Amino acid sequence: MAYILDHVLLWREGKTKPASILIEADRFRMIRSQLDRFHCMKVNLEDYVMTGGQVMLDSCTEEDQSFASFKEHMKNNVLGRGCTCFISIIPVNRSKEIAVKTAKRRQILINAPADHYLALKCPIKSLTPSFIYEAKKQQISLIFAELNNESVYQSFTWPWLRDALYLHPVTFIPFWNHREPNPKLDRQWSAFMGRTGIPVLPHSIHPLQPLKIADLRTLGIDPEKGRVRLNGDADYNLFTKNTLSDSVETKPHLDYDNHIPTISIQRGRVLKAGQAVFFKPGFGEEKHIVIRSSYSSPLSLI
Repeated sequence: MAYILDHVLLWREGKTKPASILIEADRFRMIRSQLDRFHCMKVNLEDYVMTGGQVMLDSCTEEDQSFASFKEHMKNNVLGRGCTCFISIIPVNRSKEIAVKTAKRRQILINAPADHYLALKCPIKSLTPSFIYEAKKQQISLIFAELNNESVYQSFTWPWLRDALYLHPVTFIPFWNHREPNPKLDRQWSAFMGRTGIPVLPHSIHPLQPLKIADLRTLGIDPEKGRVRLNGDADYNLFTKNTLSDSVETKPHLDYDNHIPTISIQRGRVLKAGQAVFFKPGFGEEKHIVIRSSYSSPLSLI
């Protein structure tokens, strides 16, 4: 059934504009300033600010986790925060473990209530061409490199991976083995890796916090997830205006760390409404990054 989200304030990368959005077959079919000529059910959302569904990193799921524990974690830390898609990290130490551990994780995520991407996490010394080949065999395009300090990746022979990456594009993300964020280490990583020509995210990702569109673009997840776009999945969050700012229309302020959406929708289904969170096992689908984002810089072969 087709319906219209009418008079909503659409939030896009720090800016807002009034919009009316036609949803049909759980996809955004039309986004206009007004859709008065359409005769179908309309939902008046003039009291809400709308964003795309949030994408987060989930590093808490474990292979031996019970269903009850998994459900509680998903409801409290993922769905309850407005997350409609998450990245699930699989820790491995060598390429021979990838197939087995990936199969175990997929078995757990059969019950996932939200869409998800798989990512590997390994010590940087484990990165080899065979590791890249095995990751791509499992349709995984995101690898978190475990780091203790800057000397670990600066001494690594990155040119060794270039041939493998040319045919099997992968994006590397720094994963510092300490809890406190360290912007200085991120800047050093970004500056050094920029000279290697290897596809990387220029900084680490904090678990259970919404990823910015720029980061989703670099990872190749945008435009499939994370934004409201024409013919995209009907994943979106609604925030009540009075919880954001007294003057949201003139000076919007949306802080994902402090603001929790009032309503979360994934492919037309309600995940969260007020304080109620709805867990539907198996509703989530595994998503794949076929190639790296066209917005990102190409791999240097020099």
